[in-house]
Amino acid sequence: MKANYIMAVALLAITHSYAQEPADALRYSWLTQNGTGRNQAIGGAGASLGGEFSSLFINPAGLAFYKTNEFVFTPGYSLKDYKSTYKNHAAASDNDNFNLGASGFLISSSSPRQKIKSSTFAIGVTRIADFNKHIYYKGTNTESSYSEKFLEELVNNNVTDPNNAAVDYPFGSSLAFNTYLIDTVQAADGSVSGYRSVADPGFGLEQENTINTSGGITELALGGGINLKEKLFLGGTLSFPFLNYNRDGHFKESDASGNPSNNFNYFEVIETLKTQGYGVNGKIGVIYKPVEYVRHPGATHEITRSGNNRQRIDQMLRTYEFFERWIGKKSF
Repeated sequence: MKANYIMAVALLAITHSYAQEPADALRYSWLTQNGTGRNQAIGGAGASLGGEFSSLFINPAGLAFYKTNEFVFTPGYSLKDYKSTYKNHAAASDNDNFNLGASGFLISSSSPRQKIKSSTFAIGVTRIADFNKHIYYKGTNTESSYSEKFLEELVNNNVTDPNNAAVDYPFGSSLAFNTYLIDTVQAADGSVSGYRSVADPGFGLEQENTINTSGGITELALGGGINLKEKLFLGGTLSFPFLNYNRDGHFKESDASGNPSNNFNYFEVIETLKTQGYGVNGKIGVIYKPVEYVRHPGATHEITRSGNNRQRIDQMLRTYEFFERWIGKKSF
């Protein structure tokens, strides 16, 4: 009965799942841990520092060192330059942006004559991942075309019916087929023997790609710490990370020969990706100070509940081409 219950829950979860790409695992685990200016200056090594607001997000036991109230605001500005080389063509782009490090406030109370010397409550936010990026590259390709990926999809799936090619791959080959970027190759008996692309790298293809990404992971945290006889410092944090990722890609491939009789001018592939999610995690920390200048830290971070992670991918392909069997110019 228990196994059946677990299977039913798993099947229900699958019906509410959204597909992700393997790169998401790396992208969303590459955390920058932006803290206060002080914490960033020491490379985030604040596990045993104490008396530092970034402890709320690293080792909450450090909050117990506070004896006074404090308000923290950490603005930042990122300078990002990107350089690329594609087909011996160099390009550069930049994406400077403002960001917010650890900011919030904490309230501390002291009791010098008690076993608990002080206690502290804190609430704050910080940016733990930054996805803002602008990448651009271009070059002339005489060996291959981006459209070949659509041909491979049809060939690898043994698609012989043009009607299937037009509807079965709405985020891939169907887009290229319906805009006449790829077309059928007919055998002598009139049957479909394969597919071809109107983009011929033999004439030279000017390829350029622009990728813009934005968003980040922002963590809201509530935490507290207690100071036991100035020797043992304990703390805990309940955190809520919010993820927002947006990517817009614009790939363009155009005829570099300028020959109007080769039945091809250019095509564009426009992709958009949007991912949103949230979660809940807990952190527990301890710092032991046997003597004044020695501190032994320890902390554990546990994910207590995964939140909703929804991903949507949209793709659009536009082709502008010349065909003798159509009169005039057609734009799709």
